[in-house]
Amino acid sequence: MKKHVQVGGWIFELKQVRAFKAENFGEAYSANALITITDGTAHVENLMMRFDEQFTRQDYQAFKTFIENAGFDSAAFSQIKNGERLVKEERCKNDNSKNAITIC
Repeated sequence: MKKHVQVGGWIFELKQVRAFKAENFGEAYSANALITITDGTAHVENLMMRFDEQFTRQDYQAFKTFIENAGFDSAAFSQIKNGERLVKEERCKNDNSKNAITIC
């Protein structure tokens, strides 16, 4: 995925992605998060879920797949647990030749 595009005299740089969990676009969602990009690392932040939802392994895999397919170097997942901030960082496998994501 190109992380910047020039249009006229403006350069648009991808710095943040909003993610939400829903069956279809435009429908009510049960969770949301922001992915902020800093120096090639995608930081998954502000992950909020309904009180009756849990962040599952399938949810984690969906984020990881998006981040890898988007071509980022690494990812950092942060959360607050028992009042303490925990961060899990991972290097990404970047095989940009397949499953490439493009912005339309």
